[in-house]
Amino acid sequence: MAEFTLFKKYVLLRSVLRKEIQAIKILIVDDSMVARKIVIKHLQNHADYQNAEIIEAVSGEQGLEKFDRSIELVLSDWNMPGISGHDYN
Repeated sequence: MAEFTLFKKYVLLRSVLRKEIQAIKILIVDDSMVARKIVIKHLQNHADYQNAEIIEAVSGEQGLEKFDRSIELVLSDWNMPGISGHDYN
C-alpha cells in the first residue's frame, strides 16, 4: 500500500511540474530563420513544451531587447554578427 501511495504522489508531482514546464517562456535567438523554425518545431513536438510561450529574435541585439526576467530559457546561436550567444553569459 505504501508503494502505491508513493507512486500516486510521484504522478501528482510530475503532473504539477509538467504544467509549470508548459507555462514557461523561451527566447530563441538565431540569425537563421530556418534554424529558429527547426528549434520551434522540436519544442512544439515535445509534450513538455507544447504550451510554452516562444519568443523569437533575429540577432543578439534583438534578443537583449526582448529579454525580460519572465523568460526562463534562452536558446541562442553562438556565432552571429554583432552580439553572439557567447556574449550572453
